[in-house]
Amino acid sequence: MPDASHVNLQSSRTPAQAPRIHQLPCEIDCDGPANVSTYFVMNNQQEAGSENTELSSSSKNATASFRGRYLVGSTMVIPEGYTGVLFKEGGAVVETDNTDTPRSNRWDAQGKFREFMVWEHDAKPRVGEGVMNVPNWIQFASELHK
Repeated sequence: MPDASHVNLQSSRTPAQAPRIHQLPCEIDCDGPANVSTYFVMNNQQEAGSENTELSSSSKNATASFRGRYLVGSTMVIPEGYTGVLFKEGGAVVETDNTDTPRSNRWDAQGKFREFMVWEHDAKPRVGEGVMNVPNWIQFASELHK
């Protein structure tokens, strides 16, 4: 079992190739690229009302259907001063310890992003739940370390 991870932050993509990220409320048994724009069509993207907090930064809503299930999504904007990074596992790294046992994993940056879509079944993702709570944790950590 690997003891540590090596992270390569040098992205092989340019900003013009920033990936569109979707967090779906399901698990998909696929790790490769997918033709998302052909098979996953979003509808009714609009600006949200005043219910969003300044920290949530979620301002756009959309609906979609995935394998017959109705989905509602919100755009989560990465807070100012932070960057979203998409990583791909690069495989095990064998360190010198006189064994052939992998001692760490390698993660390579594939691109950066400023926003991503969070999807839920039947209802809009709520601020303060799951990944939609991340901006609140960032503010909490910032206050804690002042």
